[in-house]
Amino acid sequence: MRRALRVSPGGFYGWRGRPASERAPGSGALAEAVQGVHCASRARYGSPRVHAELAARGVPCCVNTVAKLMRRYGIAARTRRRFRLTTDSGHGRPAAENLLGRRSEPGAADRAWAADVTYIPTQVG
Repeated sequence: MRRALRVSPGGFYGWRGRPASERAPGSGALAEAVQGVHCASRARYGSPRVHAELAARGVPCCVNTVAKLMRRYGIAARTRRRFRLTTDSGHGRPAAENLLGRRSEPGAADRAWAADVTYIPTQVG
């Protein structure tokens, strides 16, 4: 493992035998609190809102520490997708002709397929 991390043998064994810092237990408790607030917000809150919620609950922390913990544990806010208008009826391009001719029952199986592809984003809209 030390070769993969490119550290000296003495540095690796020194790190492995060193006790945890005084901040480590507090950091774990804060990470659990951050996770709890994030889950309670249905994964909508980012680090500023999570920090504000923790401050309202009386948990002493810094917004940068909250952001660092969220990055470390892969906690990220879900964002809403932007609404996009997909239909533009006022264009000058020709429309595809109706090959089915309003027949909802084709003569045999696998003869006519229909789908709505307006949800697929393209460069021209």
